[in-house]
Amino acid sequence: MPASAAFRQAATQALKLQKVSDADKLALYRLYKRVTCGDQLPPKPGLFQLQEQAKWQAWHNVQRLKPADAERRYIEHVQRLQKSH
Repeated sequence: MPASAAFRQAATQALKLQKVSDADKLALYRLYKRVTCGDQLPPKPGLFQLQEQAKWQAWHNVQRLKPADAERRYIEHVQRLQKSH
């Protein structure tokens, strides 16, 4: 399923956000990857690749989420972040 225009716009707006917490960045990352890459997880990173492991795990945790739901959540999260900045 191709991403909607609203999702693409939210992704562009997310890049412009400043002072975003690591937790919010990770939340956006996992939803973005779910929408854009679906179920195609790369191999799990090595033990000492801590940042890559966190990103992989975040993406893995939303594998059962429907892409349309991930898209909606992503858009809502970006909107919340815009209001708080």
